[in-house]
Amino acid sequence: MNVFAGARAYNAAPAFQAFLVLMHTYMSKKSFVILFVLSMAMSLSAQTVVGSAKDFIAALSNLQPGDELVLKDGSYDISGVKITKSGEENNPIVIREEHTGKVVFIGKSNITLSRTKYITLQGFEFASDALTAIKTESAQHCRITECVFHMKEPLDDTKYPWIRVGAFYADTVNQSFYNRIDHNVFENKTHTGNFITLEGIKGCQTQHDLIDNNTFRSITPRSENEKEAIRIGDSDVCMSNGFTVVENNVFEDCDGDPEIVSVKSCRDTIRNNIFRRCCGTLSLRQGVYSYVEGNQFYGEGKTALSFDGLSTIGCGGIRAYSLGHKIVNNFMEGLTGNKFDAAFVLTNGDKTNTESNFASSPSAHFIPENILFAHNTIKNCKSNIEVGYKYTKNPKNDTIVYNTIIGSTPFMIVYNNGKDSVSYYSEKVGGAASSFVIHDNVLQGTTDEIRTVTHNNSNRNDSIFNLSGQKITDLKNLSDGVYIVNRRIKIIKH
Repeated sequence: MNVFAGARAYNAAPAFQAFLVLMHTYMSKKSFVILFVLSMAMSLSAQTVVGSAKDFIAALSNLQPGDELVLKDGSYDISGVKITKSGEENNPIVIREEHTGKVVFIGKSNITLSRTKYITLQGFEFASDALTAIKTESAQHCRITECVFHMKEPLDDTKYPWIRVGAFYADTVNQSFYNRIDHNVFENKTHTGNFITLEGIKGCQTQHDLIDNNTFRSITPRSENEKEAIRIGDSDVCMSNGFTVVENNVFEDCDGDPEIVSVKSCRDTIRNNIFRRCCGTLSLRQGVYSYVEGNQFYGEGKTALSFDGLSTIGCGGIRAYSLGHKIVNNFMEGLTGNKFDAAFVLTNGDKTNTESNFASSPSAHFIPENILFAHNTIKNCKSNIEVGYKYTKNPKNDTIVYNTIIGSTPFMIVYNNGKDSVSYYSEKVGGAASSFVIHDNVLQGTTDEIRTVTHNNSNRNDSIFNLSGQKITDLKNLSDGVYIVNRRIKIIKH
């Protein structure tokens, strides 16, 4: 039985033995002996039911592939439990509750999966005051499913994640990979740290992990940093391939960090998630060639206070840095943020995308380059697409095509000139958008679409206005720029 296919261990011995009785009639004695040996091997798997923390801890040391350890209903303090036994691909070890929602870990309860394989933890409620509920150390093919996490946080603001997936940093042999976190609920985190942190060994993130069908609810109030709902990777591993998939999750009121989900490794996939009332953005912060598809973002009118208690923050969509990401088929509605928290954001960067810069400055804000933003829908958002802002080096060679913008916000793209003053492309088309490909985006509202045309193709009888609404009368000396031509936004170049 594959660890991803089911949560309950299945003792196949009785059915298999019945099958042997039937087969005995038709098979040779030698074949029967072989099958009998297989039957005995399968019957070694067992279900153990325990009702105390002491018995639970003792049973962990005797687990064999295919075993099922069941903890009776109740509340338990299991302190620091380390699981080192392993299951097998077709015989995982399953550690579960007796009845759904009836086993609660309290006190200092926490579990470490250390250099283990094919372990499933199922159905527990974690309400302890341990800093981290579950930690994996070079675990492979392990699963955490149907659990509820609402940890008791200490009085100080100690930073810690509730689940940490990683490895022994210097151990380059026992990597972490193919773990799954699914159908869990994470709620009410107030301290610095993530619901889930994915790390790895030196130079390489844990790989091929799947985070799916979870609910992440209420991580607040806003901190300046390190309070994302999920952080994938970090500066030490950001140029390694993670191949992480985050899909079919729901994020609600996740306001703890400017980044709701922070991607800091390469070739990760974030798809088909729902973000509701989350002040911040899904951020492709470090790493290259990630894929963002089919996510839905709903602001529902929400704003909040930033960590300084003074400035207002809003709900955003997607923000991207570095190279080669593809962002397609996402839907954003009613988002209340701008600048860093617009529906789609390509800020300036402080480093260019070169191998030497990746090696020497892994935590830099690398310029957004060769990023595709296509076939997305932005509806009734405060700010649709923002380019530029804050850092000194402009985005480069990005493509914004075939998107639909709906609503009363009159500008599809806002260019921030890096000095905190906003220009609605009313000056020259230089700076942040000079190398962009922008075409076939449809605006339904005060404007219709944005296209690139040449100066010579602009009819002298057209009604041309700048983006402040002033009619251009001196067409002879019309400079490169973005204008409203017959109620359509156009980039005019000589």
